[in-house]
Amino acid sequence: MRAREEVILDNGGSALRAHRRDGVSWLAIPAALLTIVLTLVLLEIGQQVLLPILLAVIAVYVLIETERFLASLPVLRHMPRLILRLCVLITFIALLVAFGLVIEGTLGQIAEAAPRYQANFESMFTGVAVQLGVDGETLWQSIATRVSEAVDLEVIVGFTLASAGNFGMLLFLVAIYASFLMAERHTLQEKLSRIFRAPEDAERAARVVKEINDGIGGYLATKTLLNVVVGAMSYVVMLLFGVDFALLWALIIGLLGYIPYIGSYAGVAFPVLLSLAQFGNIGTTLLLAAALTVIQLWEGNWFEPKVIGKKSNLSPFVVLVALGAWSALWGVPGAIFAVPLTSMIVIVCGAFEQTRWVPILLSQDARRVGHAAAGPGASES
Repeated sequence: MRAREEVILDNGGSALRAHRRDGVSWLAIPAALLTIVLTLVLLEIGQQVLLPILLAVIAVYVLIETERFLASLPVLRHMPRLILRLCVLITFIALLVAFGLVIEGTLGQIAEAAPRYQANFESMFTGVAVQLGVDGETLWQSIATRVSEAVDLEVIVGFTLASAGNFGMLLFLVAIYASFLMAERHTLQEKLSRIFRAPEDAERAARVVKEINDGIGGYLATKTLLNVVVGAMSYVVMLLFGVDFALLWALIIGLLGYIPYIGSYAGVAFPVLLSLAQFGNIGTTLLLAAALTVIQLWEGNWFEPKVIGKKSNLSPFVVLVALGAWSALWGVPGAIFAVPLTSMIVIVCGAFEQTRWVPILLSQDARRVGHAAAGPGASES
């Protein structure tokens, strides 16, 4: 492996020597690491500001792909794109409002049904205790007393109401931001040409944006379609079992489906645990859990690989690390954003020769990492 020295002049004119090996400057590695650390700090500090913006960006990707799909249909092919875009945007806002109303209404219904759930769970617990030869009522009263001492219901209610209010504000901001982003997205090319005076720099920036739009946009749109299908199938199963609040649990299952590997299964846990309190029957709960799990296994092991394939080209280990890192930063929203944000970072790093080692290191198949900085068409799709 051949090494060479690159001379860099500082402001005083003195020569600084940066060793390079195979075209990679060793000064670029600590600089990249420092940039990553500073970026993580800014992400942690600016979560409240950045979260609705990122949600809006992801929503815009999905809306753009939806608009393209609708425009390709023979019935809508001749409709003006502006009208089609407005229809897509209005539908999106209506869905956000409906989602917020479903959550608000369901929280009140859950509070009303809580005493019934408690009675069912107590009856089931007492029955199991009797079969084991234990005084179920005494044991239940002991557990209930300790739980009531350890849990402050006023704090829980206050936190739930505050979270619902914050979630409503988040949905409102996402709707506003997405509307403006949809309106201004066609001016991006002109802005890039003015930011980068050199034509080759503007062209490279445009290629990076296009690669992000094609890769991330396609992934998000397809993943959204999969989540809708899985949520709808789960909704039908829960209706057949008679699970309360099936629509809310289906929405949660679909939303958590964006989280790699564990999201959908975590979403299934909500209706399964509720069914235990609702029916007071372990057999019914196990059947429900099995039916919902079969849907997740079908989606994760057959449907998703067939539809999405390997669009992100991220190593499974990298996806797990990204999932942990983004979750530590932003909690559940960070877990949802893990794959799109990491993929964006990989695409941007792949556009520059100095940081091309990043996508190579993080990729599942290094042969698919192209030379985005080399020229048009150099990067594989």
